[in-house]
Amino acid sequence: MKPEVLTNRITRLEIPYKDIFTSVYAVKTNCGALLFDAGSYDSDVTEFILPFLNELGITHKDLKYIFISHKHPDHSGGLSALLRAFPNTTVVTRSDKLK
Repeated sequence: MKPEVLTNRITRLEIPYKDIFTSVYAVKTNCGALLFDAGSYDSDVTEFILPFLNELGITHKDLKYIFISHKHPDHSGGLSALLRAFPNTTVVTRSDKLK
């Protein structure tokens, strides 16, 4: 999927999920980068999210936070794989299960 630049700091990536799509947002700030949601599966991280972040120039030093909007698997399923790639990133979620 081709990333969609929404502003000079916000980019969206749509990832196929069953017969729909789920979106992941990267936000660049002066203090580092934020990622909203983690895709559905570990394979989403390797096939879509890591290349997306790489294309944006976001490295393990840049990604400060991963925000999980809610615990449904199409938004949080790739979290473990993301944390393996970005072990020093802080996860922000209301779900005790994901913490």
